[in-house]
Amino acid sequence: MKFQNAILSTIGLTVSASMAMAQANPPAPPQDPNKTFTITTKYVAGDLLKYKMKMNMNMEMKGKDGTSPIPAMDMVTSMVMRMTTLKANPDGSALIESKVTDGETSVMGQTQAIPATPATQMEVSKDGVVKLKNAANVPGMQALQGMMNMNNMPTMGVIMPDHPVKIGESWSKELDGIIGDKKMKITQTLISVEVVDGKDLMKIKQILEMPLDIMMGDQGSPVKDAAKAMMTMSGLMNSTGILSVYPDNGRFIKSDSDMSMTMVMSMKGAAAAQSPFGDSMNMTMKGKMVMDLISAGKAPAEPVKKAIVTTPLKKKTTKP
Repeated sequence: MKFQNAILSTIGLTVSASMAMAQANPPAPPQDPNKTFTITTKYVAGDLLKYKMKMNMNMEMKGKDGTSPIPAMDMVTSMVMRMTTLKANPDGSALIESKVTDGETSVMGQTQAIPATPATQMEVSKDGVVKLKNAANVPGMQALQGMMNMNNMPTMGVIMPDHPVKIGESWSKELDGIIGDKKMKITQTLISVEVVDGKDLMKIKQILEMPLDIMMGDQGSPVKDAAKAMMTMSGLMNSTGILSVYPDNGRFIKSDSDMSMTMVMSMKGAAAAQSPFGDSMNMTMKGKMVMDLISAGKAPAEPVKKAIVTTPLKKKTTKP
């Protein structure tokens, strides 16, 4: 009997505590469906943001007969990126310097350190569109310059809407593509707004659709004339992610995206005749990328160089 009473007392205390907690932390009231939120950019010269990026990627290639010229590859990359605002313009745009300070990449289980890269500069418009200024300075990018327009980066985070938006509302923008002449499209949807540490924090779903369409000549460079193309590459790259963004300055503190790509490489002429896998190959890539803001502060000030003051020599005077 005492044991049963003890159990009943414990249950009673648990229920009472649960009721007290429920009263102390009532559920948040439902958000007004007609309330609108404004997202704006706010850059400040000298701001230094550090992000930790991790990407997992699987790539596979198969010929027309189903065989693969290379085994499927699994790649894992992690790195720390520094973003320094060099200049904040009155119209809301900015000049930002980006640099990878450290990291490592693993391909098929073999890990290698990523050396620090030269800094690149990005012009970011007030609505979040990025133009790279010196991507060719990054090792390995020179080989891609002919095939890809590395200046047309999709975004640094969110493409800002040009009007206040409601929860559930979507907005989109078309931008110049990276591979070929077709446009890429970014569609975003405001999913929710919650208060974190006294500040509004938005959850925004971002969908990127990037058509891939390019013709390659026999010298390995892009051509416009189909008659001169020895290979065409066509396909689609997709990215779907969730970004956590502060609406008062447009800064994202986390992004979590799933990526995929499908591409068909069709060959003709000598290239097709020499290929042991037929006149076409299919490439597929799937992966995930996560970026987290790990610190936000100010870039160290440049050391002030002291001016060297020289005292002119006095002329000696001689008495007559």
